Amino acid sequence: MNNKIKKYQVLTYGMGSLGKDLAGGLISTFLLVFFTDVFGISAGVAGMILMLTRVWDAVNDPMMGTIVDRTNTKLGRYRPYLLIVPVFMCIFYWLTFTTPSFDSMTGKIVWATVTYTLAGMAFTAYDVPLWGMIPAISNDPNERNKLITSQRTFTFIAYLLVGTFTYPLVAKLGGGVELANTRLGYSRLALIFGIIGIIFAWITFATNKETTNISKEKTSIKEMFGILKANKHVQLLLVASFCTYLTTYIISSVNVYYLTYYLGKPNLISVLMFVSMGATVVGMFFAVGFAKHFGRMKATVASIIIGVVASLLMLLLGKNLIILMILLVVYGIVISIPTVTLTSMIADAGDYTEWKTNVRIDGVIFSLNSSVTKLGMAIASGFAGLFLSCIGYVPQAETQSAATLMGINIMRFAIPVIPLLICIVLLKKYKLDDATMDTCRAELLRRRETEL
Repeated sequence: MNNKIKKYQVLTYGMGSLGKDLAGGLISTFLLVFFTDVFGISAGVAGMILMLTRVWDAVNDPMMGTIVDRTNTKLGRYRPYLLIVPVFMCIFYWLTFTTPSFDSMTGKIVWATVTYTLAGMAFTAYDVPLWGMIPAISNDPNERNKLITSQRTFTFIAYLLVGTFTYPLVAKLGGGVELANTRLGYSRLALIFGIIGIIFAWITFATNKETTNISKEKTSIKEMFGILKANKHVQLLLVASFCTYLTTYIISSVNVYYLTYYLGKPNLISVLMFVSMGATVVGMFFAVGFAKHFGRMKATVASIIIGVVASLLMLLLGKNLIILMILLVVYGIVISIPTVTLTSMIADAGDYTEWKTNVRIDGVIFSLNSSVTKLGMAIASGFAGLFLSCIGYVPQAETQSAATLMGINIMRFAIPVIPLLICIVLLKKYKLDDATMDTCRAELLRRRETEL
């Protein structure tokens, strides 16, 4: 069976991620500061809104995965969602960044909670099928890595664009930098990102087909999760992924506060985010080759260790902008590697599950991966909001106290190291090496050819 993917498919598959992650990047990078400094909600309450809605996102991801795994249409199992859901994503993301005039804080809190919850559910209904498509497009692990790298690369390109251009675009679209202008600018920018997301999702839908002969057996929800419960490899990878996501979203939640208050350089937000995210995009181009040469496990652990060292150096030396930029580049390049390798290993775990049980449940597996992403976002955003309140952060103030500034620096560089160290410990217990997976995939290919 020929599972080679055409170059344009690798490109257009990744475009589906770029579309959703323009709005997703706006959420993860700017929503907390939007709620506190634009909508006027306190940091503690805003953090709780983000945490609770994202916990719900984490819960409904597996639900969406079971729905996807039980879908069977002429368009395929995954592709129909790419056609319909982006329209709802656009609407709900626009509403999330729209600020009606409320007479009470209660109205603001209810609006923020409801609109963001709906936006998160729409994101889930798109993200789970998009990831689940990977094994349906190709059986070849190298071809899958290309798709994963493409999607991850476009995700970081989206975050690069969001981090670099959000502030100037908000001012331009809003017609100024006053609070009323900023509110209008965010609303218009979210709508534009949503429309771009629709266009790119439809391109992905039109150019990528489900070609592999995956199992169409109807498996009960109880059976699916029973299979997962017995698969320790999936469990290890999901927890390891959670740790990396937790680190990423703690950093993204506090970045604007760090640059604005600790460094006192709000005018450099676009520049420093460009440096950081640009390095991550560059790292994506080397991730597959690096993993192939050294092995995915060694590449993952080594890159995390380097990232930990770079982060601790930035904690101590970050006031020097030259040193900070150099270390941001190093961190961005190396930390991009686990985002590719861990996802590839999760796809392996899906193959291993089918090999052992003869049941294919990629939708559930990748929905759980999406779920731990949301859980990481939930805990990170809730923690960030509560931590800011505890260290005395004052929304919309021109300056913060020395204790607050020290706390922001610790939250930006020291705290994110902890989940990364836990990730290393977990990965030492993972035993599905490349030789084992080659055997599994060869047997699966034989079974599928027999079924044809």
